Formats: sequence, C-alpha cells, structure tokens
Amino acid sequence: MCKTCGSEDVSVTVAVNPNDTTTITDYCHRDETITEDGWCNRCCDYVDLETTNIKVSENPWRCGKCGSTAVQERVWRDVNTEKIADAGNCDRADYYCNNCEGHNRLERESELLRRAADWWGNTDFRAMERVTSYRQLDFDPDEGWQAFVDACNEWWNGKTTDEKISIYLNNR
Repeated sequence: MCKTCGSEDVSVTVAVNPNDTTTITDYCHRDETITEDGWCNRCCDYVDLETTNIKVSENPWRCGKCGSTAVQERVWRDVNTEKIADAGNCDRADYYCNNCEGHNRLERESELLRRAADWWGNTDFRAMERVTSYRQLDFDPDEGWQAFVDACNEWWNGKTTDEKISIYLNNR
C-alpha cells in the first residue's frame, strides 16, 4: 500500500517465498518484515510502501545443504495479468538459498528433523564425543556407558530446531 495516497494499486519487483506462496517478498527470512519502494499507479511515482509481515509456514521449506529458511523459488509471472503461473508444467524448479548463495534442493523442516533424529539415534560413541565434546571415559562404564548416553541425549534434546538441523547437516 502506498504511504503517500493509501492506494493498493502499486507495483514492486519481487521473489516468491516457497514457505508461503501467498506472500510475495524480495527478502525471505523467519520473523522479519520488509519495506519496499514501489511504483504507485495513482501517484505516478516511486513511493515508500507500507511494511508487510512475512508469513511463515508451520513446516517451512529449508535449504537441503545448510538448513536455512532464507530460500527463494523462481517462478513465471504473466506480464499482462501479473498472476504467477502454475509451475507444475515446468521440468524443474529453481531454488536459491540466500545463506549458501547457491541453487540447492529444498526440504520440509519436518523431514530434516526426522532425518536428524534418525541420525542422532544411530550415532556411535565416537561421533557423540565429537559432536557434544563430552568424553566417554569421563563417565561410569557401568550399564554399558548409559550415563554417557543419557548426558549426550540430554545435550541433544536441549538443542533448538535450527541447532539440530545444523548439527545433522554438518555431521552426517
């Protein structure tokens, strides 16, 4: 919306956030807002636009390489109607990660978390030592080093979603 006249008849150059295809943004990041300069058709001038909240999915798309949610999807837009065309007929989608600065596949957060949990559940003691910085020999060997395993699991369970995904992607 134009800050000068209140018109919603404005134009901006945009990218689509694949985490919310109803929100068009040029900057896609969790819990951020954007402010754009755009062309107001009523004022016939470039103007400041109102701040727009970015909506994020409950199960956002993430970069399959680094886990970032700062990802974009290239789309086709009809220049006459300005509607975004259905990408279902395309041979492939083009995704871009602003964090990696690369074209990587995207994965749903829930899938990355599932794979991270599977990876952690199958991690051997050497990997647990490397990831947590705990030393197995500092724990009581009774009951098959259960105290070490419990401490490592408590460490893992204390991590945020972003931290778990990052640890998984950097250690798989």
